[in-house]
Amino acid sequence: MEEGDKIIILIGGGNGSGKKTLSRSIKDKLSKLLDNQVKITEVDLDNSEEYCIDNEPPLKVSNYKFDHLLEDIDLCRGNGDIIIINGIFALYDKNLRARSSIKIFVSCDKDTRLIRLIKREGLCSEGIPVDEKNAKLSEVIQLHLMTRDDIIGKSESDIIIKSGITDDDSNEKMGIELIVDFIIGLTKKENSEKKDDGSKINLRDDIERFYELN
Repeated sequence: MEEGDKIIILIGGGNGSGKKTLSRSIKDKLSKLLDNQVKITEVDLDNSEEYCIDNEPPLKVSNYKFDHLLEDIDLCRGNGDIIIINGIFALYDKNLRARSSIKIFVSCDKDTRLIRLIKREGLCSEGIPVDEKNAKLSEVIQLHLMTRDDIIGKSESDIIIKSGITDDDSNEKMGIELIVDFIIGLTKKENSEKKDDGSKINLRDDIERFYELN
């Protein structure tokens, strides 16, 4: 990452792996630690009308407008701004990877992802006609079995974090804390230069002790 660049975080992984959950968790922790003094932007590639031409499954790389995304990143003002981009193909484009500060792949077993997709579609809810539920369930299962979106960009990642983020999984929580600590380090580096208005970001005094090893 060149001096003065934006801090760009890429999060890839299969459908239902927990990419958006990880993105939100990172953003929330960074906002708290930086006291909301840094602009943090989240981009959900798979559900973005700006960067995804057609988000109906199965998603294809040709649906994504990576050049448009890179242009918008260049238009973002303010050194040290943090941009978190998540999506099945977030780690695919080599130009986007080259601009990134950290590349994260969320790994999750196929059965767990299928269960999450079923819940996401509301197929566990009452009140849905049986025929409609069975048809939708069959569609979800077939799509899940025919896609290999769980490996796109995995070999290009800097960090592989397992599964979605759960409050009772200490390993996953530690993984998030280590990622956030790394990003904080990048923010400190950017903070060596003054902001546009001449001020500096006031980081918490205990920032170095963000995570503890048990």
